[in-house]
Amino acid sequence: MLLLTGCNVETPVAGPSGEQVLAWARLDVNLGSGSESLTFGQADGRSILGDRVLVLNGEEMVRFVRTHGYARAEGITSVRRMHTATEIDVVIVGRDGARLKLTLQSDGKAQGSG
Repeated sequence: MLLLTGCNVETPVAGPSGEQVLAWARLDVNLGSGSESLTFGQADGRSILGDRVLVLNGEEMVRFVRTHGYARAEGITSVRRMHTATEIDVVIVGRDGARLKLTLQSDGKAQGSG
């Protein structure tokens, strides 16, 4: 039997769960109300939802919601857990039935402080 003493084994810190990222995005609130308030970065096309979630395809999201409106989210279609962040794909549905896959990412911290 091997006994190790005095060894510090670091376990990787996992990012938040996919459900947490989806909850923090507050899609019904953020996309369901006033699409004119939605913005995206001119340099990278990303958006911030709430204060903890980055939308990697934010420019596409803004165009979609302004064109099709927002009716609902269909839920998480995939989850990618990284060292400290989690990335999820969620399908949203417009009022006319059009669909768009959003890619949301969060490390659980407020944007700009992570």
